[in-house]
Amino acid sequence: MKNQLISFSILAGVCAVLQAFMPAAPARAGTGTIRGTVSDSLGIPIVGIPVVLPDMRRGVGTDSLGRFTFLAVPAGRHALRLHWLGCMPVTESLTVAADSVSALRIVPPWAPWWTPVPSLPIRPEDRERFPRKGFGFVFETSRGERVDTFKGLVTKDLVCDPDTTIALMLTAAETDSIYQKMLEIRLLELLEPHSAATQPDVTYHLSAQAGSTRRALEWRAGGLGGTPDWRRLYQLIELIRKLVQARPEWRALPAARCGYM
Repeated sequence: MKNQLISFSILAGVCAVLQAFMPAAPARAGTGTIRGTVSDSLGIPIVGIPVVLPDMRRGVGTDSLGRFTFLAVPAGRHALRLHWLGCMPVTESLTVAADSVSALRIVPPWAPWWTPVPSLPIRPEDRERFPRKGFGFVFETSRGERVDTFKGLVTKDLVCDPDTTIALMLTAAETDSIYQKMLEIRLLELLEPHSAATQPDVTYHLSAQAGSTRRALEWRAGGLGGTPDWRRLYQLIELIRKLVQARPEWRALPAARCGYM
């Protein structure tokens, strides 16, 4: 019995010595912040581009300066993904350190498509063919986004949650600016865009009416590529989104909890 007690004492002492030299258990990984910008090679910001963290199912859109931010990102290796209007996806990898900010600038190869192009001059016959009286439009996507000025309704795409529809009437000034932009891009003369993409993608639909004239366009993402017509149409869509999203009714809606992959 005495020998057993001595053996246990020696074993306990050895364990204590080994424990003193063993490395401490790693602390639980913290979180950091990702901040970045999306721009072209000249530094011109690209506005409204979705930036996604696929492994976290989170997504944000770039602001008016092309900036985006992800808060509370677990420390470690992550991949950011940009994919918009049928363009080739862009993936950027980075390492996030705990309690720090990881900054990066992304210049997609298709960035020149977003460079603004001059509006076309409005001809007298444009207003005759597409008068302001009775003007209205419906813009919608297959993901659930919808703006209907005839019914005064707007639907927000909440991605992984049910879409939300609210009453929202654009003001006369807001409607005038959209009407003016449609004249400047010569909506009536735009060719029906068709995407060369083979995989399923987002479908866009725009239907506008003025007087007895009606023009409807439907296209899949990437339908017009980087042509000036496509870029002018893109600027029209961004104007519609900008005006709607600036309204207090829209700002009161819940934010999407996740983004598209």
